[in-house]
Amino acid sequence: CSPRPVDLMVSNACFHWIEDHGALLDHLLPQLAAGGTLAFQVPANHDAPSHVILREICAGKPWRARLGGLPKTGVKNPGWYLDEFRGRGIAASVWQTTYHHELCGDNAVLAWVKGTTLTPILERLSDNEREQFLAEYGERLIESYPPDEGVTVFEFTRTFVLAIRR
Repeated sequence: CSPRPVDLMVSNACFHWIEDHGALLDHLLPQLAAGGTLAFQVPANHDAPSHVILREICAGKPWRARLGGLPKTGVKNPGWYLDEFRGRGIAASVWQTTYHHELCGDNAVLAWVKGTTLTPILERLSDNEREQFLAEYGERLIESYPPDEGVTVFEFTRTFVLAIRR
């Protein structure tokens, strides 16, 4: 918490780890000065094959008992953010951008999601279980994201929010 209201709050890679975005805004917005800006971005690719496959594997055997509730996200659709800010008397612009990343290497999408999405999942598994999980997930990812001449195109959508307190 800030001891006095701030003019600018920025988050680049944090909000998607927090499940309750309404409570998060309840905490942050009172700290924003009049005329102050809150800017953040969150991943918006939860319906992409990379994430659908991950949810299916976590909910299936043998992983359900250990991982059935993962992965979790509090990320909402763009309309939710717009409505939420408008309902709080805060002007907001909300938009999405899809990046087409050209990834190189063996099972490049698996390597990409190891950096964030898989973190809480892999932390719950033993070394042996991690190997088994990654083999299953990696095999399914290759089917959905086949490389072409050593390059895998990975579409990654993000939601951006720019909110200004009146």
